[in-house]
Amino acid sequence: MTSSTTPDPAGRRARPQPAPDPLMMTPAEKAIAEWEARHDVAARGSRATPGAIQLYLAESRSRERCDEAARPRPEARRAVPAPPAVPASTEELWFRLAPPERRPRRSGGTPR
Repeated sequence: MTSSTTPDPAGRRARPQPAPDPLMMTPAEKAIAEWEARHDVAARGSRATPGAIQLYLAESRSRERCDEAARPRPEARRAVPAPPAVPASTEELWFRLAPPERRPRRSGGTPR
């Protein structure tokens, strides 16, 4: 291996290569990690813990509420006011306010 100060065949100095980021995963490492996670879930019997279910539901509700809040609201149409009520005639008003007529009760005797 050559050092960074050794010139390349064209006579230029080679740039030092940046060191790979140790926190980045290669595609092969990602595939292996996914396989291991699926294997662990299958070995556990695909049963989630109550805490995991509660967390999932809380996150999904939160996500739905955020999506709902971000959605533009339609213009609210104002209700058309109803026409004013027609005043009742005086005769009808007296009819509604008058007490019911009382008929005298028949005596328990013979029917008429």
